[in-house]
Parts: sequence; structure tokens; C-alpha cells
Amino acid sequence: MFSIDVVGQDNFLDMPTESRELYFQLGMYADDEGFVSPKKVMRVVGAAEDTIKLLILKNFIFPFKSGVIVITHWNQNNFIRSDRFMATTFKEEKLEWGTYLRGIPAVNQRLPQGGREVKEESKNKAPFNKIEKPNFLK
Repeated sequence: MFSIDVVGQDNFLDMPTESRELYFQLGMYADDEGFVSPKKVMRVVGAAEDTIKLLILKNFIFPFKSGVIVITHWNQNNFIRSDRFMATTFKEEKLEWGTYLRGIPAVNQRLPQGGREVKEESKNKAPFNKIEKPNFLK
């Protein structure tokens, strides 16, 4: 599934068709926790390296050094019943992803009352820029 709250926002719709298609295909190939190795999917779609870089830049996916990515809005896009859930095989990336998420302030802490802009001090807290390029982008 894909949430209209994610794929219907201007930030998503402003991307080129190739980037949006890659996002949808990554969602189709991802495991039950949103992790996927994107090389095969990129070949299936015929996506250029810049296509996945745009998804990273716009925070629709998060890359790991191993080359695996996680779809950042996975839980917003999908709900899987516990009797059908299969845990990810990408254990190290899941642990790193959890560490990354704990470093991000909660939404109600990031947004000023009634406003849309992120507070300046919160912008620099996320360690996204400190993570090395994944293998498939080198």
C-alpha cells in the first residue's frame, strides 16, 4: 500500500516520473519492515543513479553503507498483521535505522505551535549528513 499522505504531497509529486516510479517499485520489493537492496530494482525500472540520489535527498529513502535502503515512510504506507509479518533479514541496518530514529526529535518537538517550519536547532540534530555513501553510490 501507499499512503496518499506520502505520495500525494507536493514534495513527492514535484519529482520526475522516474523517481516516483522507483519509489513505488522499491515499495513493492521491500521486505515487511521496508528494507530493500535497490540495485535490482533500479535495473528493473531502468533508473539512473541520480534517481535514487533524489529519493535520498528528499528523505523518501534512507541509505546504509551496506547498499541497503529503508523506505522512510514505511509504517505510514503499510500495516501488516502480526500473523503475516516476516522480520527483515537486514539486521544490522535495522539496528542502525533504530539508532538514527532515536536521534530525531519527535514531530511535536520539531514544529512550532501552529507553524510548519522546523526549528533551527532541530535541523542539525539528525545524523543524516554524517552517514557514508552506500556502496552502490560510490
